[in-house]
Amino acid sequence: MNNNNYENPVKEQEKPLKASWLAPVSIEVFGGVINPEKLHFPFNHMQAGDTRDWTAIHTWSNKLVALLRPEPAGQVADNLASIR
Repeated sequence: MNNNNYENPVKEQEKPLKASWLAPVSIEVFGGVINPEKLHFPFNHMQAGDTRDWTAIHTWSNKLVALLRPEPAGQVADNLASIR
């Protein structure tokens, strides 16, 4: 096999779409659960634990609701008027 002619096994329709206009409105990192019984080596030797912070997760999700809620039409019109 010639390594210079390596063909990507990912089918074209499985590749993520790139949209330059699409950007995240918020990014957050949360802890998770480690259940060694469900993991393969070497991760099945990790100590079990649950570091999820449900208060932080709910706070962030509530902020997302506010960020993603559309503005009422009157406010949009007011914003457009202030630009002109």
